[in-house]
Amino acid sequence: MSTAKPFIVSLIAAGALAIGYYTFWTMGRDFDETAEAVASGILMVLLNLAVTGLCSWIAASREHQPQIRRSWLLIGVAALSNAIAECLWLYYTLAGLDPFPSLADVFYLAFYPLMLAGVLSLPYKPMQRERRMLIGLDMTIILAVCILFLWYFIVAPRQMEGPDGLAGVVALAYPIADLFILTGIISIIQRDLEDVGRLALIFLGASMLFTTAADVLFAYLETQGEDYIMPSANILWMVSFWSILVAGSWQKMYPTPIKAVAEFINPLLRTALLYVAPALGMGLAFKSAVSLLDVNTRLYGTLLGSFILVALVLFRQYLVLHDNRKLYRKMELQAVTDALTGVYNRHHFNEAIDREIKRAERYDSPLTLLLLDVDNFKNYNDTFGHLRGDILLKQIAQELTTFIRSTDLLARFGGDEFVIILAETDIVNAQKVADKITSEINARFSRERVGMSIGMAVFQPGMNAQSLLADADRSLYHSKPQR
Repeated sequence: MSTAKPFIVSLIAAGALAIGYYTFWTMGRDFDETAEAVASGILMVLLNLAVTGLCSWIAASREHQPQIRRSWLLIGVAALSNAIAECLWLYYTLAGLDPFPSLADVFYLAFYPLMLAGVLSLPYKPMQRERRMLIGLDMTIILAVCILFLWYFIVAPRQMEGPDGLAGVVALAYPIADLFILTGIISIIQRDLEDVGRLALIFLGASMLFTTAADVLFAYLETQGEDYIMPSANILWMVSFWSILVAGSWQKMYPTPIKAVAEFINPLLRTALLYVAPALGMGLAFKSAVSLLDVNTRLYGTLLGSFILVALVLFRQYLVLHDNRKLYRKMELQAVTDALTGVYNRHHFNEAIDREIKRAERYDSPLTLLLLDVDNFKNYNDTFGHLRGDILLKQIAQELTTFIRSTDLLARFGGDEFVIILAETDIVNAQKVADKITSEINARFSRERVGMSIGMAVFQPGMNAQSLLADADRSLYHSKPQR
């Protein structure tokens, strides 16, 4: 990975520079249309091929779990389909043929279900049936408003003009296909994923958003009878595929699973979407009613007042739900946190170790458990009292948090014992962590005359949480200083 990282960073930088140069060039308005078509076509082919190559690299790498590899393979196939479409479009343009509609549109449109399949096959965090039903309802509400906007601004105007052949049907297919992309965006926002980095998710969602914006612009200009082959739409498509390139690069460079991914999206966005979407729908309905009816002052005021009233009720409901969400998160945190030290408690550890064992078995990945005991703590407690002893335990716990990664888990096991789950860590690296903790804790609390002993257990197929803890406990006993 040390040699691959500079190459990947260079690839991202080259893509960004190329898009920037194209943007600067087209802003001058002194370019030839044929030259612009060739330049944009070649650049988008190269971007798509870069995405395809990177996704294939991820899919072939054993450092990623199978579900991650399958998801990025589908995204790579989607990019390859788009590259083929760009090649066909460029060929038709240079040959003097009308590229729209053509065989290129078949490959363009194939991109959408393939991209959606890749996003939806990402490893989502397991959830209860009731939660899945609520998320399904949330996604339906938001998609219904998106369909309403597509109908009002794109589909309905063309319907009123009457049928206009295959070109009109294909032009409408793109914003309709964007519903697939919107489904992917909403699934990323509304659901929690695991084993996927935050930055990868952000750029993956941004890519789908840029694609939707470009397609809607494409369909709108086509509906208005204007030239749709324009640099602004091309720039949006280029940025979209560059964003996929960044997302895949992050996944490749940092394959270590990211835990606690529930925080990857601001909960405000997750909650607000459910209220912003209906509010936008009501605003569109109000605009339609005003334009359709020859309203008088009384009717207009009534419609406006009703709209404001419903909007206020929705806003109030949002505030109540937001407060309830904060309260729930506070109670949830208290339920899994040790009141004295502030680290996780034993109940949360019991759930986490079972989950990590299942993960290690499923993906044949290493897992190591450290059981830590504070040496001479009883003497310190007897000498200085329980209040000073509690303060010391809290200081030790805070010090231990500096030695673990975001993928690890530190919990108070009971009394003066702590436990650390080192996911994706073999015995060699776990020993390095244990040695560092022992030396640092012993030095940090030498004046208190307390130290740290650590027992280590490595997961083997067929072990459960009890046997893993038993191995760690035996190792801890042998690591204790002999008196």
